[in-house]
Amino acid sequence: ILSDITLARPVACANTEMVAGDSYTACMTQAAPLRFLAKDNEEYCECVSNKVARDFTKAPLMSPSYVRGLTYESLLYCDAPENRPKKSAAKNAN
Repeated sequence: ILSDITLARPVACANTEMVAGDSYTACMTQAAPLRFLAKDNEEYCECVSNKVARDFTKAPLMSPSYVRGLTYESLLYCDAPENRPKKSAAKNAN
């Protein structure tokens, strides 16, 4: 039964907003302090949280180790500024 619960892929049950929010909070409290000299931690953590949520939604598994793996991949991916979404010109003007 535990295998059925943790290995099932109920796509309809994936809560993308919650996953993104939890990932952002974790990034800002854990990863951002390690990047204390970086001036772009909000942008970095936003990229991380969105990538984790997108990847989780594509293939949701209720497994902490799986989510940690997605998070690790996202941390590495978003470390490169060119992988982050570009801010709109209107946002930069403010």
